[in-house]
Amino acid sequence: MVNAGPAPTSAQVELARAWLSVPAAPAAFALELPGATIGEFPINLNDKVRQLPAGVAAEDRAIVITHDTQTIEIGTLVFVNEALPALTITLIALR
Repeated sequence: MVNAGPAPTSAQVELARAWLSVPAAPAAFALELPGATIGEFPINLNDKVRQLPAGVAAEDRAIVITHDTQTIEIGTLVFVNEALPALTITLIALR
């Protein structure tokens, strides 16, 4: 997220899929941004992703970011391959 203005701002971030998580944060949290900064946060796949069937899972609304009246919905495309000894997962953020 980018805050191009001089004043601090905040946005509400919601992880709308149970298999997404942010370290040390709940599934919905406020992201505070000082003025003229770029904010970022890591998003991880947790163990609940193992409940997805093998194949491709496309989600149109996996991450929702809300600021004032603007809402940004971010989709994900997850490839689950159970043929390998360790579960291989690739997460691609779509806009």
